[in-house]
Amino acid sequence: MVRTVTVEPTGSWATDPYLLRGMLRCAGCGEAVLPLQTVGGPRSYACRCGCRMVPLSAEALEARVWRETSRIAPERAAARTRATRAGLIAEIFRSITVGGGVTDLTYARRT
Repeated sequence: MVRTVTVEPTGSWATDPYLLRGMLRCAGCGEAVLPLQTVGGPRSYACRCGCRMVPLSAEALEARVWRETSRIAPERAAARTRATRAGLIAEIFRSITVGGGVTDLTYARRT
């Protein structure tokens, strides 16, 4: 039996500048990887506990995850705007574990 999860872009998802909020975990310690908001600085994500992981470029990380999302569901991804991408990412992935950098990602898919 295939279970389909539909997540609609409502509320903050439609306007949140961080597409991966709530989806990321640190491979080193297991803690959440959260948006790091700095005044006038680039958008980034960092491990909550501040362990070995340096802040990662939000733009690069989100682009990498979106490429993987588009590879898995190309037809569904093609019709998405930036405001609705977070919903599709959450439909496909349960979580994403981040290792030492943007290219070191492990995806846990929904079943």
